[in-house]
Amino acid sequence: MGGLLNWVLWLPVIGMIAVLFTPNEKKNIIRYITLATTAITFLLTMILYVKFDTSIGGMQPEFSVKVPWIKQFHIFYSLGIDGISLPMIILTSLLFFICTLSSWTFEKNLKAYFALILMLESSIFGVFMALDFFLFYVYWEVMLLPMFFLIGIWGGENREYAAIKFFLYTFFGSIIMLIGIIALYYVTGKSEDSFNILALQGGNFTELTINIFGTQW
Repeated sequence: MGGLLNWVLWLPVIGMIAVLFTPNEKKNIIRYITLATTAITFLLTMILYVKFDTSIGGMQPEFSVKVPWIKQFHIFYSLGIDGISLPMIILTSLLFFICTLSSWTFEKNLKAYFALILMLESSIFGVFMALDFFLFYVYWEVMLLPMFFLIGIWGGENREYAAIKFFLYTFFGSIIMLIGIIALYYVTGKSEDSFNILALQGGNFTELTINIFGTQW
């Protein structure tokens, strides 16, 4: 089932590439590519739901992917779902399918709009699926890019102000998050599980001594 997670995650990216290679004047084709991509993605998430064993708590091994990515820093392309992330993934896929239908009559920069929509969908999936802190951070940052442009270009009356405000809030928040992830990496001894969310979650934090700026916590 790990392959199914990859399909859910990467199908919107494939759709985005198809949209980008479609000529601007072929607006209906762009719409139908986006609609088909979001519809198939939603169906794949429903397959995940049907095959997911709701009687078992936590992550299920058959719904996981773990491949070495940046070996020297023990960073993995690690994905998984549980009973909390699965409903969020299903709701996300349904929401983007509805967004595509509701945006059917859009004319302004249509190709860019739908390409950003598909990019945003994939990155949100990545945030919900990531089991590696660094991978989570990457998807979190990628997710902010299409959101910024969607707000700034296709937003409401004060869209430029809203986009800048959104960027500033998320930028400073992301810096703090990155500092925390790097600190966690050093605190855990740069081990193979330094970015492993499940391993860190299952650890005994009462026995973990953290020394940051000369202060023990």
